[in-house]
Amino acid sequence: MMEKNNFPIIDISDARRTYKLVDVDKLDFKEPNSSDYLQSREFYGDQETIDSLKSSIKERGLLESPIVMEPDTQEGKLRVLEGNRRCYAVSLLLKEGVTSTNNGKALTKIRCEVRPSKLTLIEECFEEWVALNESADDKEKEEVRNYITKEVLSQLGSDALVRNTQRLNWNAMEQARAIKQLLDAGLSMEQVCKNCSLAENTIKARLSLLSREEEMPEVIEAIDKGEITFHVGKILANVSDEETRKEILEEAKAGASGSEIKEKINKKQEEAEKEGKSVKAQHRKKDPKPANKLANALGIRKDSEILEAVAKLSAERSTLQEFDDEVSANSVLDIEISLKTLQWILNPADTTSIVNLILGLNEDKA
Repeated sequence: MMEKNNFPIIDISDARRTYKLVDVDKLDFKEPNSSDYLQSREFYGDQETIDSLKSSIKERGLLESPIVMEPDTQEGKLRVLEGNRRCYAVSLLLKEGVTSTNNGKALTKIRCEVRPSKLTLIEECFEEWVALNESADDKEKEEVRNYITKEVLSQLGSDALVRNTQRLNWNAMEQARAIKQLLDAGLSMEQVCKNCSLAENTIKARLSLLSREEEMPEVIEAIDKGEITFHVGKILANVSDEETRKEILEEAKAGASGSEIKEKINKKQEEAEKEGKSVKAQHRKKDPKPANKLANALGIRKDSEILEAVAKLSAERSTLQEFDDEVSANSVLDIEISLKTLQWILNPADTTSIVNLILGLNEDKA
């Protein structure tokens, strides 16, 4: 295998761009509930939202040119990178027989910003590398071509994610799908954090909830539609009983707050326990025979209990870090102090004074 330092630096940000009118039927755009690494948005809004967008386009046309990518083959369509939702709305108008705006602009053709195809980008980068490495053998060339292909696809996906995360209505689950595709394509967590301007804990929290989509699709769908917040979705993820979860979800959709949802879950848990059952996904039954009998006799918590507390506090911190308000920020600081204290207890080799540990943490946050 070649040394990494001989691999080319790939940057497609300065790729040539042109503008031209394109027939709508020559555009390959994604429709609702359809996504790929270049378009992770699946929910385009309810019918009222779509109708409003159609009315705006019919009145004034497209105020911003969609960004499209040339096809890899001559007979292919131009792939829409940004503006899938707008192009979809235009296609609906055309199906209804609306071919022009109220001020006479044609809707059958759209002015697009056109960028080179994936294949063109890959070949241009590869040819530049070969020109500087004429002595490279076939194996080295294949290795570099594969590397360039991976980097180009990753950057295309990353660019799409960065554009979309700047939208106010880009929800947490859509973000998580795009991030997962980037990670699957080979981007490191560090690169994703930098490109998305998101903390690693935030990304992991969103990916964790996304991984539960098959188990609780109704919760993920509610987040997608903006019926509940991501925070409420995480709370509902702790309910293992499907019937209970769906019942509480309806209350969340009706406007119940996170604290009200937690209270409802706890009440359901108490009712279930009377029947020897549980509705919580992470409910831990009391151990009648603790492994550490001495610790139990002295009233000392076991290491496993402390580790469990650390895990729960870390998860709660990840959730609170998403809220940009003073109360949440103070709560995060309280949790971090608690985490440092618990970690200090778990590590007897740590000779730091507990007073210095806590005061030092406060000074760092001041």
